[in-house]
Amino acid sequence: MKLKNLIPVFLFIIICFVFFSCPTVAKEEDEKEKPFIPTWSTEFNFDTNNGAWTPTGDWQWTNTYDVLNYTGSNVPPTAAHSGAGLWGTVIYDDYNNSGSSSYLSRTFDFTGSSIVKLSLYVWVNCFYTWDWCKIYINNTQVWDYGTYNTSPSWELVNIDLSAYGNNNSVEIKFELYASTVVEKAGFYIDDIKIEGN
Repeated sequence: MKLKNLIPVFLFIIICFVFFSCPTVAKEEDEKEKPFIPTWSTEFNFDTNNGAWTPTGDWQWTNTYDVLNYTGSNVPPTAAHSGAGLWGTVIYDDYNNSGSSSYLSRTFDFTGSSIVKLSLYVWVNCFYTWDWCKIYINNTQVWDYGTYNTSPSWELVNIDLSAYGNNNSVEIKFELYASTVVEKAGFYIDDIKIEGN
């Protein structure tokens, strides 16, 4: 067979390769993780109001936080993460040795959103492991402070709530459990953001 007779065969092979390979490449590109671009967000900086969060036990809100008002024997945050508003457990004193949990909660509707993300800043000073600070979503624990007694500064916490996407009743709940032994400054929360698409 002469070379000029092979040219159409080579062209056919090249066209088949390009035609059948491109969809695969495009499919692989589609399957790569796309960046999260939220279409909505709800933010709570607590500077003008308490955000309609529901407290029990030691949780308190202020929008005029001033560390000089602290009368406890431990070290609280020197300032709110931003502005002067925050939630905390007995804001200007050590938390109570109650032998029970204090909760801060609010319920949200994520209908129409398959991807939902939560971010917030926390400041923790608790008598771990007898006392603890945890976050729950619909009563399932999704975060705890680990093995540290004190966060030296505000720390960013990111939690993926996509498992609760399209759910019309999602409760976000913060817990401080206090034993009856030693009290510390507590659990402080600021700048909560929930976003989804």
